[in-house]
Amino acid sequence: LGKEALKNATNAAQNLLYELKQRVKQGKGVVKKGAPRLMMIEAPSFSDPNITAEVEKLNLAIPFFNFFVFAPEAELNPPRIDSKSLNSNKIIAHNILSVGMTNCLPLRLKTLVKACKKFKPDGILINMHSTCRPHSGDIQIVKEIIEKEIRIPVLILEGEIFDPRYYSIKKFKSELEVFAEILKERN
Repeated sequence: LGKEALKNATNAAQNLLYELKQRVKQGKGVVKKGAPRLMMIEAPSFSDPNITAEVEKLNLAIPFFNFFVFAPEAELNPPRIDSKSLNSNKIIAHNILSVGMTNCLPLRLKTLVKACKKFKPDGILINMHSTCRPHSGDIQIVKEIIEKEIRIPVLILEGEIFDPRYYSIKKFKSELEVFAEILKERN
């Protein structure tokens, strides 16, 4: 980016931050205060905002995603390392490997359970990226462990985060409506 573009991007980010702080002060949010809070496992669709829009229409909040939770202690910041003795590639690798979603299943489960105990979501929404075997192969195990150990509802949406032709938004909508009712009955 050129200096002017970087300056414009910085100003836009500062304006957005100011507007968000104002909304928080006014008590305004995307969903109503007291809405059920979800942790989302895996990413929302990168190509179709309809899934997130349907979640918001049902007055469900998604305040955190598993890829912002770092292993092994479910922290919101990566574990600190002595960066003076490492090159930039090793620092980047350390941070990527600390993210809960990139860990092996046992460590990922441990981190998710800790995150659920720490942040107390009302439910878990898993956007299963079904065309990615490493991220979809063990989703049912994750669901069963969370339901058993944390005792909160978990919904798996079987889809694709890049290509909306792999799923039906109508199917997602009906599954989300049932899930929202379950969450609201529990609150």
